[in-house]
Amino acid sequence: MKRLFDPENPVMQFLAKVFNLMWLNLLVVLTSFPIFTIGTSLTAMSYVLFRMIEGDDTAIFKTFFHAFQQNLKQTVVMTGLFLLSVVAGATLIFVYGSTYFVLKVVGYAWIGYSTVIVLYLIAIISRYETSLEHHLLNAVKLVIAFAPRTIGIMALLLGYVMVCQVFFRILAPVIFLLGVTLPSCIITLIMKDMFELLENS
Repeated sequence: MKRLFDPENPVMQFLAKVFNLMWLNLLVVLTSFPIFTIGTSLTAMSYVLFRMIEGDDTAIFKTFFHAFQQNLKQTVVMTGLFLLSVVAGATLIFVYGSTYFVLKVVGYAWIGYSTVIVLYLIAIISRYETSLEHHLLNAVKLVIAFAPRTIGIMALLLGYVMVCQVFFRILAPVIFLLGVTLPSCIITLIMKDMFELLENS
């Protein structure tokens, strides 16, 4: 019985990580209520996830809010730019798309491209320190340089959303407890491997 509750037990370690992901998910949701801090919350989450994957999953609360405060200015601007980009894409889809089908396609493509740029930005800002302009330029370069991974990340997100919609009643508890951190953890693993390739080259 003692071995079952031993912190070194693989089962207990797994449960501890799941609990940390649940706790982190709650922090992200609570700090995203002012819509302009959504990007800040996701960047702080990314910072914590990188730490967890590297073996440091202690002090989730303290680590999250340290990253939240540190990246607040850049990520608020990032969120604002992303929302403007989504509005521009939505305008093409719903205002002009009914008349010009090509513009509807462009609108969807623009929103998709903007989303993947922001995903890379979140990971880059959480891991490196420089100006937002340099972060944005690096994000654009990485999206192109690692196109297969970019496509894989987008496919993962689309698949996750579709599965959640189709099986919402069954997956509701999982979505409520791990809806943000579960897919983000997988994306962070992909990003970490990519960053290590660049850092070691």
